[in-house]
This record gives sequence, structure tokens and C-alpha cells, in this order.
Amino acid sequence: DVAEHPVTDRTSESEITIDLTVDKKTIGMNWSAIGEAGSENTHVYDKENHAIAVTFNESDFVFTDDFTSLSFNYTYNGSTYTSGVNAKLAGNYEVTVALLGDNADKYTLSNPTKEYVIERKSVNVVWTNTTLTYNGSEQHPTATENTDDVCEGDDVIITVSGAMTDTNLKANKPTYEASASLVDTDAQNANYRLTTESTKQTFTITPAEL
Repeated sequence: DVAEHPVTDRTSESEITIDLTVDKKTIGMNWSAIGEAGSENTHVYDKENHAIAVTFNESDFVFTDDFTSLSFNYTYNGSTYTSGVNAKLAGNYEVTVALLGDNADKYTLSNPTKEYVIERKSVNVVWTNTTLTYNGSEQHPTATENTDDVCEGDDVIITVSGAMTDTNLKANKPTYEASASLVDTDAQNANYRLTTESTKQTFTITPAEL
């Protein structure tokens, strides 16, 4: 019973009342991640659910039937949910568990909250059409994702900046430079990141033949 109880000492000539506090019993627990890539606290997006499992030190319970089940709450990127603890999308997760049962309020959990991360999957950019011919319009090379880096069924949308019109000769520049980035408004892009070393590409615009 977790409460304050007055205890009266009647062995002495005068009565002495002592407030006795019975603290909640602490239950040891262990978190473990279920999934492939990553450490216990970190995974890399792979389009698979990554669950969090929790176990208790059953010997810490006074009676094994003192709790009947668990409640789970989890927060994903700042939003709180009351069902399910599987993580699939890239982002930050926090899972909190609580004991349920008639005597659950007599216990406290040693570490009831677990934080873990699903990191964005790295994608290399593949550049083509790096040598262009002058046509009077802005031009840039073509950037696409390395399909081996993208999970099956996902689409990664890349946009390119740095388009130029004049030839390198006219601009007096040996090369131009284009940059690739993910389209922010695409939901699937939130699960991916472009590798820094592949986001830049030099290109040239040569004179048109007369």
C-alpha cells in the first residue's frame, strides 16, 4: 500500500505517533529495438517497421499478477499518439510505457521513456548531359537518383539549380556548376537525403554549329 500511515508507539508511558511512508516499488526494465540497420537507438529508413520492445524484471514484482498489461504512448516529430509503437518514417520518436492493473499504482518503472531515431537514407545523385550545346535558352545537366539507393516503390524527386544560357567561351568561364536538391514538398523525400559529395556538378555549354 503506497501511502502515509500513522504508527503509534504504545510501549512507552506516553504515546508517540510517527508518520510512516511506504514508497512505490521500482521495477527494473530493459528496452530493445527490433530491426536491422542501426544501433539500439538509431535506425536508417528502409521502409520497414522498427518496433521497440520492453521487458521487466519480473522478480521485482511482489505478486506477478499485480499488473495486467501496458499502455503505450509515442511521440513522432512532436505529435503524440496513443496506439502503436512501430516506427517507419524518418524522424525522432519517443515512447513511454505505463503499467495497468489494480495494483499498478504501487509500482514505478525505472526508465519508462525511450527515445530513438529513424535517420534519412542517403542517396547518391547521378549526373548526365554535362556537355550541352548553346540553344539560346537556360540549360543545366540532368540529375537523377541512384535507384540502388532508393527503397522499392519509393520515388525521389530532385530539382536542379544553376542553369545558364551563354556558352562558357562567352561567359569567360571554363565551367559552370549546377546543384541538386530534394523537392521539399514531396512527402517521400522526407525519408531521404542526398549525399553532399554528389550534389554539385560542373558542366559546359559549347557554341552551336553554324
